[in-house]
Amino acid sequence: MTRLTDVFPGLKVTPVIGILRGLGSEEAEMAAGLALEAGIPLIEVTLDTEGAFDQIKRLTDRGVTTGAGSVLTENAAERAFSVGAAFIITPAVVPSVVRACAEASIPCIPGAATPTEITMALDLGAAAVKVFPADLLGGPAYLRAIRRPLHDPPLIPTGGIGPDNAAE
Repeated sequence: MTRLTDVFPGLKVTPVIGILRGLGSEEAEMAAGLALEAGIPLIEVTLDTEGAFDQIKRLTDRGVTTGAGSVLTENAAERAFSVGAAFIITPAVVPSVVRACAEASIPCIPGAATPTEITMALDLGAAAVKVFPADLLGGPAYLRAIRRPLHDPPLIPTGGIGPDNAAE
């Protein structure tokens, strides 16, 4: 299995994906620039943001490794590919999206909450799995509890992660 850190080595240094949700284009460009300065290697623009596809294209054209988030349909994933999205993030395991990403050789990070969903996402070809909402599922203790029996899958906790608990 290809891990996300194999595709994006910068995640080995700073294992953070910046999320831009609900920002205007100028704000998004400023936030992405600040994130890059802080060492955050990847930026996700959520598709529930007005003009999300234009933002992805603008950031990608400026050399920012940008992906599309909150992707729920194969059509949305394909549109994101067409504007240069380097990765796709879904809020749930959406088999058609994961398969479309695999066919296009674009890393997909589907959201999952249970060991069954995590295993299914990886079996479909996910590059990593977004454990969401990590804080409500039990935070670091939950992640530790599921890692070993699932053979240390590539997990990205999302939701309730901040400076106070990021290291854990």
